[in-house]
Amino acid sequence: MDDIFPQSLYEQLLDNYTVRGLLSCIPLNLNCGHIQDFWNDADDYLFFYAKFNEVERPNDEYRVFALAEYITYIPYGDDGFDFFDEYIRAQKGISAAEWRLNAFLRVCGPAAEKLNEAQIARLKKFFEGRYLTQVHYDDIDEVAIANFRLRHRAEAAVKRYYEFSDAVSDLVSDFADSMAEKQVMPVDELLNQLPAPPPLGQSERDFIIATAQLIDKLSD
Repeated sequence: MDDIFPQSLYEQLLDNYTVRGLLSCIPLNLNCGHIQDFWNDADDYLFFYAKFNEVERPNDEYRVFALAEYITYIPYGDDGFDFFDEYIRAQKGISAAEWRLNAFLRVCGPAAEKLNEAQIARLKKFFEGRYLTQVHYDDIDEVAIANFRLRHRAEAAVKRYYEFSDAVSDLVSDFADSMAEKQVMPVDELLNQLPAPPPLGQSERDFIIATAQLIDKLSD
């Protein structure tokens, strides 16, 4: 398959100083620390989900998505994403999905030059697919999108990592079990199992913009 990411991409990203800096510097929200633990938890989940459900992808290359998601992180779940999408369209004439793809490719650096059109198209589909309505158990790209969106809802209100872990651990385990049984699941069915985070205030909006500016600065 032309869209399979090379094994070296994930390895190169893990060794990339910019990636390490982003993971250690990007804040989760106004009340919690940086995203490294949350990325690591999401990465582990994708790995074990694929193994549990026997979703075969060569060399676990889908784990690129966990890095792509968190090093272009937009805080505060769907509300934060929608706000930033409106903001970046007004500022730069591009969507939030386009901004994230561009930032990720900059972070990849020389590794991005080795990606073919099909691989870049897959990344684009991943970033643009945030609001997909249903997820198929054997499509690891869809599983990643739904899982990250679910996590970001919980992350929007969390103050400590262990609170996040308590909030989503049972839910994501049920997700894996249910997906194998149902084969396809509406994303809203998952989201509705978590309370909606508080509405954004001006402090949260300023924080989202500042986070994006930090990503732009570190990825240049």
